[in-house]
Amino acid sequence: MAKHNDNRLAPTLLVGLGGQGCKIVARVSQLANEEQKKYLSFVAFDTDVNELRTIRRDYPDVRTVQTSSRLTVGEYLYNDENAKNNWFPINNILNRKTPSEGAGQVRAISRLVMDTAIRSGDLEPLHEAIDNLYKLTSEESTQATRIVIISSLAGGIVVLIIKPFGLGDYVEVDGTAGTVQEITLFSTVLTTLDNKRVSIPNNEVAGAKIVNYSAEEKRRVEVTFSIGYGDDYDRARALILRAIDETGLALSEPAPVVRMSGHGASSISIVTRVWVKNADFAEMTFQLYERVKKLFDENGISIPYDQLDVHLTHTGS
Repeated sequence: MAKHNDNRLAPTLLVGLGGQGCKIVARVSQLANEEQKKYLSFVAFDTDVNELRTIRRDYPDVRTVQTSSRLTVGEYLYNDENAKNNWFPINNILNRKTPSEGAGQVRAISRLVMDTAIRSGDLEPLHEAIDNLYKLTSEESTQATRIVIISSLAGGIVVLIIKPFGLGDYVEVDGTAGTVQEITLFSTVLTTLDNKRVSIPNNEVAGAKIVNYSAEEKRRVEVTFSIGYGDDYDRARALILRAIDETGLALSEPAPVVRMSGHGASSISIVTRVWVKNADFAEMTFQLYERVKKLFDENGISIPYDQLDVHLTHTGS
């Protein structure tokens, strides 16, 4: 299983474009905890001054950029020959509107005012958000910056930030297990142990039960062995502890546990719990079964199997 060595978020800039995008960014800023916010910056771009005012008031972690002004669309076009001559849908009614009146109906207006804001250098909040991700620090990280642009098309985007897994983690999503290979805008891609690629839509991931097997540095291996009622329990227990020690993989803290856990129909159960490094989980499991079987055989400890005794009674006529 792949081991994800850096469980921190990659430095991530979330940019919300327009009403729905801004609302999603604002919501993510509210859901993120203080540790996550060390690696997150939030920026909202909108033409609606009232909407941005509400975001600044209710979501203090979100920086805002108002892309509109009091100019009409026609006045914007007067200053942007490229838009007027090449791509903007010229319309006399639109020309009289301000961006806040028409941007929600005509996406070309959103592009027009964004282009103007960029040319005018009105992006200081964006620069501040980027600088916030790169504060002077002695902490080293090999993770690249991630930029997520969120608009009304970005349903399920919260999974990229809030869900508890990253690239390289071995996870189980509603019964499907695999190593996380990709986290895209719309889906999460897992590679299973038999090398199949499974793509899961993010809207399903967002509501799924998720088990992350790579999140912690250590895991507990639990195996149950069986011996016969006529076998020496103390001897069997000592052999299991010997097998654990011989693997060289067991952690000393917490100490291994080997105890009698049940009386079956034909055997005594011995539960074995051993803590190991996450990367050693599978190897310890395999070695325990192999070593205990060998030691039991060498020392005359039986491993019972289910059996049925049939007694025939002859009844004379």
